[in-house]
Amino acid sequence: LELSRNSLMNLEIPLPPIEKQKRIVAKLEKLLGKVKEAKRLRAKAQAATASLLPATLHKIFSEGSDRGWQVKPFSEVVKIEAQKNTKVLPYVGMEDIESGTGRFTGSKSAKRVKSNTSWFNTKHILYGKLRPYLNKFLMPDFEGHCSTELLPLLPDPRYLSRGWLATWLRQNNIVEKINATGAGSRMPRANMKLVAKFLIPLPSLAEQRKIVAHLDQLSEKIHQLQEYQKQTAADLDALEKSILHQAFSGGL
Repeated sequence: LELSRNSLMNLEIPLPPIEKQKRIVAKLEKLLGKVKEAKRLRAKAQAATASLLPATLHKIFSEGSDRGWQVKPFSEVVKIEAQKNTKVLPYVGMEDIESGTGRFTGSKSAKRVKSNTSWFNTKHILYGKLRPYLNKFLMPDFEGHCSTELLPLLPDPRYLSRGWLATWLRQNNIVEKINATGAGSRMPRANMKLVAKFLIPLPSLAEQRKIVAHLDQLSEKIHQLQEYQKQTAADLDALEKSILHQAFSGGL
């Protein structure tokens, strides 16, 4: 809402005696200073929380060569299955996947769409080729159809689990490498012919499952911590407003 000049000039300003004003201002500066410091520490904690998973992923893959993991080109262990959908199934669009986490935010209700879509099932990973820097991937637990901006990737179960493929895709350096293959500045799309040549480290399937299970637990703890941090950030904003309200209502 815009505040007109007349409305501004007609606002009433509470005016306690000068000495009391000084005391209130001193209290405000002290209290708001503490809130500001709490916000600084909260922001620092949020940044540390956000960096925890990327740091863990980097450590895991950087140590892979020391563990004797074999490597294979993407094209040898992953197949892109863009089969045209002909069923009435739940629909997944780019907007239904949370960036970086692989969380599904859409509906599992059956939905028809006018454009062509690709079929997928629980053996696939959906990977967003549009604006790959968004790092959108999904391990669906249902059969459905998706936007053609999402590629149904089918890992070869002899070498590669879905969870390990998702883990590899979500690394910051892989996101950057895939994004660098894209053409177009506004709406870049991953060049999968180039991605096909990327090498994927492949521990044993048993070790893949063990690492993925550990990362799933870590991801859930990080998510819970981030939700708590959001709430405490909101609490600090509310506290700041409350302090100001008390200052101008005679509460300080």
